[in-house]
Amino acid sequence: MIWKPMNYNFKKYCIPFAIILISNPLFSQVKNSINRDHLTLFNAFSYIKCPEISGDAINDKLKNGLKGIDNLKLYAEARLIQTLKQKDENPECRTVECAIQQGRMNKCDRAIIGSITKIEKQHILPMGNEGKEKYLLRVMNEVRYTISLKIIDVAKGNEIAEIEETSSDENADPAIQKVMQRVQEYYTPKEIIETTTIVEKEHPRNYEYSVLFASSTSVTAGSFNDIVKAGQGFNAAVGIKNIFIDNLMVRAGIGYWYMFDNSASIDSFNLTAISIQGGYIFSLPYNISLSPLFAIGFVFHTIKGVDTGKLETGIGFRSVKTYTDPFISINCEISYPI
Repeated sequence: MIWKPMNYNFKKYCIPFAIILISNPLFSQVKNSINRDHLTLFNAFSYIKCPEISGDAINDKLKNGLKGIDNLKLYAEARLIQTLKQKDENPECRTVECAIQQGRMNKCDRAIIGSITKIEKQHILPMGNEGKEKYLLRVMNEVRYTISLKIIDVAKGNEIAEIEETSSDENADPAIQKVMQRVQEYYTPKEIIETTTIVEKEHPRNYEYSVLFASSTSVTAGSFNDIVKAGQGFNAAVGIKNIFIDNLMVRAGIGYWYMFDNSASIDSFNLTAISIQGGYIFSLPYNISLSPLFAIGFVFHTIKGVDTGKLETGIGFRSVKTYTDPFISINCEISYPI
């Protein structure tokens, strides 16, 4: 017996197999799971101060608009009314609870309920802007419609969205179009996009340290000027920049001033201040820095002179006394590196 190899026709056998494979229901199920239509129950909207003729016209436009929403399959209104009558349910009930019950009864995924409100206002306006016409008044009637809509998840028993649009005049069509656009957002499948999270390595903060020493002149004002008129001294401070956040500065300072007195009973008047200062450094053009500073601390007044407590006895003697006062100050520094 001689074995003879068989010649298979690749096109004849492989192509039909590929067609059968592609049309397999498994692929349809995958596609439908991504773009699945939501069977949605729609009960005609209720009317609030709205004539039945106008409300029915808007209801029809809403229903036709919902038919054009992608991934929304509208449950037949006639079947809904028939089912409710068979089970002695009230078809006029348009609460969220009724919508959930009616949706589950008819095996719907979602339900849409809402209301149509007519708003009427009267405005008294002049006939014109010039001459006699501006004194003649006319009554203008303004009519608008507010469409309120709720999308309900029947299975979970909660509201997915609440949408409301008001027309600018008695033509409700633009408001209906806006409502449909917003409804479409809640029926558009959410795409799953793979993202890569890049974690940036945190760099250590670059701290900058500073030392300040500057001469200082103090000028007095008010009643204090009767005792001393001015003073000369210095300010010194050590600080750290970029603490907690960039350009934030904190520093500790000390200052001393020898005050020139105006009173014969004072031999010398010295001021010493210690403080904690904080502020933010703003960078300006031409490498200039502006630094508003807030400081809190204490001032020590050291006074040498006649003890006023002994003046009444006529004795009087020289003594040194120190007084302490808390203080708060706001300063502003401008600096330029050289």
